[in-house]
Amino acid sequence: MNSHLALVPCNALIGAHMGLAESTVTSYLAPAARKLVATNRFDAVLRARHSGLIA
Repeated sequence: MNSHLALVPCNALIGAHMGLAESTVTSYLAPAARKLVATNRFDAVLRARHSGLIA
């Protein structure tokens, strides 16, 4: 997970930037957010940063 994900407004833009479909981005981020017990992508990034998973 990358801390820049919190700044991008939607999965479609993340996918466009990375050359992936929006559905692929969603399917990759959803399990990560679930494991972090996050309510949304922004919360997931905050929790990952707090736990030291990302800088």
